[in-house]
This record gives sequence, structure tokens and C-alpha cells, in this order.
Amino acid sequence: MEDTEEKDTTVELKPGIYDYVPQIRDHIIKGSELPYEIDAIVKDFNREYDLDENLNGAGREKIQQELNDCLNDYDFAEILPFVKEGLSYAQKINNDVEIKPFPIIFIFSPYSRVALASKGNASVINVNELRKRDGSLKEKVVNTIAHESTHIFLSQLGKEPDWTKQDLKGKVLNFLWWEGLAKYVQPYPEYLDSFFENDSKFWVGTVKKWFRSDNNFKQKEDIVNDVINRESFKLVMEKRYGPNHFNLIDNIFEQIKDEKSADDAFLVLIQKAGFGYFIGEQFWKDRVDKGFSIKDLVMKGSEDMSKWIEEYE
Repeated sequence: MEDTEEKDTTVELKPGIYDYVPQIRDHIIKGSELPYEIDAIVKDFNREYDLDENLNGAGREKIQQELNDCLNDYDFAEILPFVKEGLSYAQKINNDVEIKPFPIIFIFSPYSRVALASKGNASVINVNELRKRDGSLKEKVVNTIAHESTHIFLSQLGKEPDWTKQDLKGKVLNFLWWEGLAKYVQPYPEYLDSFFENDSKFWVGTVKKWFRSDNNFKQKEDIVNDVINRESFKLVMEKRYGPNHFNLIDNIFEQIKDEKSADDAFLVLIQKAGFGYFIGEQFWKDRVDKGFSIKDLVMKGSEDMSKWIEEYE
């Protein structure tokens, strides 16, 4: 990507709610050129997926069909009333400071990410993936806005962790804190929540065991095998990735040959496979249930996350 394309176009948008689905629809179906700011947002959202490359190749027919299916369910006017409610849940993490308004942008993308807090300045929501989530339209929109707005609010509060200066343990701890809070503020339960609720002690225990297994490759290998064979793991993977989820498991874990590759696989499990969202939520629930103020926990930042894990009950 050229340096000129790295420009942060999202900060140039005024606070507000933007529907860019019609322009993206015309780009896909009619070949209309996307305005520069929309093109930049789509590319930022799709860092691992090139829409135009797929449109120019064998993927055009599939993308157009997916777009048609999405448009049959999509009504921007129905979404709008739920945005304010989603923002109200993010605000609750610190009622002493008002969230600064920011752009909330709706797009269509075939890429399977539902939303992104883009560069801490804007919330970008993929209506194509939103429609595939379980729950009513209200539940899906409110949860998504609450989650992404929490990330943006944390950035505004200066509480986003420094992702560039961490070893593996630091990355995992900060991810559990950051994504766990955003998951915790979502007011409506999701389909997968019950699998983690019912097996939370195993998943929290897995994190604890991993952190105690430094310089012990055999122990890490055993932990991975316990995870792969866990029923809740299989259920979650099948729901998230379909019947071919075992191929993904193989891709994650087949390269484990030493302690570093085991650590890399564990990080993939926590971050990319998404288990850290649910595990982190358990830690937030535990702290709040113990009587800690959510505002105080937020303003302290992620520095006590190791302590949270050790004190989890």
C-alpha cells in the first residue's frame, strides 16, 4: 500500500451515522467508483481481504449473491433507533466523562468481520455479518454498538493498552482486559455465551495453567490437547466456523513443535479464534460481583489483570 493510502480518512468524517451500503452496492453491481473516503474505510476494514481483487476474479458472482441476500434483510431506517441505546451501555463504564461523539459507519463487506473500532476514531459495522448473528435486529445492533463504542471510549480515556510493547503474557492479559470489557457491556446474551458460562472454570483454569507453564513444552502440549478435546471448544468452533472447523484447528495447532510455536498457537486461540472475548468477560464479571466499581477498574487500566486471574473464583 502506498503511503498516501495510509492516510487516516476516518478522522476527517464528522461525528454522525453514515450509511455507505448504497455506494458499495453500486460499486459491486454497476462498477461505480467509490468515493475516496469510502474506499479507504473499506480497505482499512478489509486488511486481509481485497474486495476489488475478488470482484475482478472468480468471486464476483458469489459476492453479488451475498449482497442480494444482505439487501433483502437490510433497512437502515430500522437500525437507527438502536444506535443510541448501544452508546448508552458504553457510557456506563465511566459516567463521569461523556463519550465524545464519533463517526458510526455502516458498510457491506463479504469479509467475515462484523465490526471494527477503526484507529480508535470511528466504529465501522459490516451489515452483511451483522445479519448472520443470532438474535433480533435490536439485540445485534445494540450489542455491536456497545462493544465497539467501549473500545473507542477506552481510547478517549487514554486506557487502551500499548499493543507494541508486550511479551506473549502481556498480549494475552491486555486482550482479556480490553475485549473482555467490551463483551461484558453487551446487554443481550449471545448464542455462544452459555457454552462459556457452563464451562468457565475450565477456560479460566486453562489461562492460569498456561501462565504457570513457562519453559515446560510438554505441559503446554497437554493443555492444547485438553482444549482440543473439550466439548465446549468443539461446540464453539463448529458454531463459529461450520462443519469444517477441524481444518482450522489443524491449521492452528499442527505446527506446534516447541515452546514458541505452542505460545503462538495459544495466542491464536485467545485472539483470532475469539476465546479471549468470553474468557475476559468472565474476569470482568468476577471483579464486579466482588463489589469493585467498574469505573475504578476501567480507570486503573489493565495493569492488575494477573491479579484478577489469580483471585478468580
